[in-house]
Amino acid sequence: MTGDSGVFGLERISAQSGVPRVTDVSQVTFVSGLLRRLNRVKKMSNETKMYGISNCDTIKKARNWMEKNGINYVFHDYKVSGITKDKLEEWVMQVGWEPLLNKRGTTFKKLPDMVKENVNEDSAIMLMQENPSMIKRPVLEHGDELVVGFKASDYETAGLTARNG
Repeated sequence: MTGDSGVFGLERISAQSGVPRVTDVSQVTFVSGLLRRLNRVKKMSNETKMYGISNCDTIKKARNWMEKNGINYVFHDYKVSGITKDKLEEWVMQVGWEPLLNKRGTTFKKLPDMVKENVNEDSAIMLMQENPSMIKRPVLEHGDELVVGFKASDYETAGLTARNG
């Protein structure tokens, strides 16, 4: 008995039973990994975390703004702790790779033209993991919000206020 093709490689065996049958294991694996990551994000949604490099001028401005407004946060320094591929993939799912990849920095500009001209999602993730200075700074996780770069108005829109303490 065959059924209708469904989403993510699942196929209904019959309209009566409604039991899905796996037809593409790789897609199911992807979806289960995505659900695990989303659950991890929800568990940590009360924590505000800033990612960047401590000696970056933009990071200094963002940290000063956070402290001036009495906002508690955790700082993750890429140069000290690195960044995982899973974290980068999570961010890319939220905002795309283009806003995360800092193409204006010297690290990106020093890449061979062939690499720069052919950047896609996978290569951007690889480049950012290998060279965290290629990640636009700061990246701020606050609840379900992800803010890339620093503008006080963006932080306020994300719900950052002095009551977050």
